[in-house]
Amino acid sequence: MENGPETIVSWFTSVFGENPSWDLLLLMTLIGLILALAFWGRAKIMAVVIASYVAITFMSVTSIVSWLQGVLNIPENIWGPAGIVLVITGAMFAIVQYSFGHLIRKEDSQFAKSVILAISVVGMLAAFVFTQLPGQILQGFSPITMTILVGNLAMGVWVLAPILLIGLTED
Repeated sequence: MENGPETIVSWFTSVFGENPSWDLLLLMTLIGLILALAFWGRAKIMAVVIASYVAITFMSVTSIVSWLQGVLNIPENIWGPAGIVLVITGAMFAIVQYSFGHLIRKEDSQFAKSVILAISVVGMLAAFVFTQLPGQILQGFSPITMTILVGNLAMGVWVLAPILLIGLTED
């Protein structure tokens, strides 16, 4: 069993790459967002789902992310586009919640189901943020992070996940 630590280190390196700091920071940030959203409850998550789809559609058909980066001199690192996506999604959430939030059924739901739905929403937003990042920033992430969050297949799965999980997690 002398090769135990070397085997673990080689496996970890093969999954997360030589420099896993960005991946671990991203993972911790996403877990925090997921838990915060899950504690909010299913009704608020439903409003976030609607707001996320509206925000992603809005940002996809306009060039607002790159325009805001240029106008406001927002740096082209991961936090610039992520902040813009979160602010626009938050604005859309406020519009959705206060315009017709009373129409969304407020119900108690199991925490595990809220976590599952929150994972799908946060994953969709994270995948969209990754579409806004320059190539040199994406090179700093591990192959597993790139597989999960980047590419047409990944984006398609993340866009469909909230819709599918809303029905599957309904009480």
